Amino acid sequence: MDSYLIEYIRSLDALHGTGPTFVNGVASGEDTGEFRVKFRTVAEGQWQMFGVPKASNQKNIDNFTKSLQSHDFKFNLKLPLPNPSRARLGLIRVAYLIAFKYLGYGFLVNMNLGVLRYQFRNPQEDVYPIQSVLFPFDQPDDFLGINVISNPSNMKCYFVVFDIQAKNGLTRRAGVMLPGPNDRDSQMFKDMESFNGMTITINHFDIEFSDKLEMPRLAHAIWNTVGTTDS
Repeated sequence: MDSYLIEYIRSLDALHGTGPTFVNGVASGEDTGEFRVKFRTVAEGQWQMFGVPKASNQKNIDNFTKSLQSHDFKFNLKLPLPNPSRARLGLIRVAYLIAFKYLGYGFLVNMNLGVLRYQFRNPQEDVYPIQSVLFPFDQPDDFLGINVISNPSNMKCYFVVFDIQAKNGLTRRAGVMLPGPNDRDSQMFKDMESFNGMTITINHFDIEFSDKLEMPRLAHAIWNTVGTTDS
């Protein structure tokens, strides 16, 4: 997985108490000075925080520990989390590879995928709309794999659903919209915000890995199966 995506998921596990990982942060009391910490939630209303002596002034850690005995002690905690946009770009990359795995080279023969490839090469630029990623996507297993959104007609696209997990963490489900081969599909992603709140129709396809060898044009066959008036 993409390193930004891994760190983002680990951070979610640490903050929600769904995995064994910690997030790095900086803590400070009113008069104790700052020091580096590792933080995680272990249960609802319960958390763990450890000072990192090798990256901190030990005196600040000791003063902070002593101050915790005071009932009215207040402290600040800064948790610089990974960039969620870079993490979502990692999810788009995963969906792209899954689509290629099941749909074969026919999926790649699509001029609208050029913007994705450019975004992969230039992750610092904001080119591909992050709204195309639904994460988490809390829907049943029926949608796992390759789908096509067919309604509304101007939102027609491939929709790839998959599970993702950091080591020993919670399994989370993602749904990613990828452009189809129509001339106007790239425009659909520019207008993504206008689709908020709409009811959509998702068509699922059960595809075996071997199918792409038998049907090199499988991607276009699936695309033309639904919403043919828009193709």
